[in-house]
Amino acid sequence: MKDKVYECPCCGKDISEFVHQEIVLHNRRANAEKARRAQNKDPEMRKKLTQASAERLEKWRKENPDKLRNITIKASRSRTQETFARQAESLKETARRKMLKFAELLSEAQRANLPITPERQEELTKKASELVRAEIKAERLAAKKAK
Repeated sequence: MKDKVYECPCCGKDISEFVHQEIVLHNRRANAEKARRAQNKDPEMRKKLTQASAERLEKWRKENPDKLRNITIKASRSRTQETFARQAESLKETARRKMLKFAELLSEAQRANLPITPERQEELTKKASELVRAEIKAERLAAKKAK
């Protein structure tokens, strides 16, 4: 199989190595799937495989404490970055909602022929912030109740 030469039908280049790798991957996946099915059917085999995996993992942990530490640190940083990203998105969304609520309150004030002074704008900004906070709080409570 490895000796056979395969050429790309488009460009004519040798793609034998790629074909060999794909076939090996396909066979590995098929064998893994067969093993998984057998494991699911036999609880004793599942227990043995789980135990063997745990033993290999423990052995690897003892042999590679530096790699384990690095992986743990990367995972922790990744979770922290995800948290910061979610918080940043939340802040952007909150600011956008406040801006829209302020615009809504401002247009209502203009329709009521109220004079738009800096004090009134500050008052409307505070009111918009309070309304958005209340909306977000209600959304969080609804999400908790849904769980």
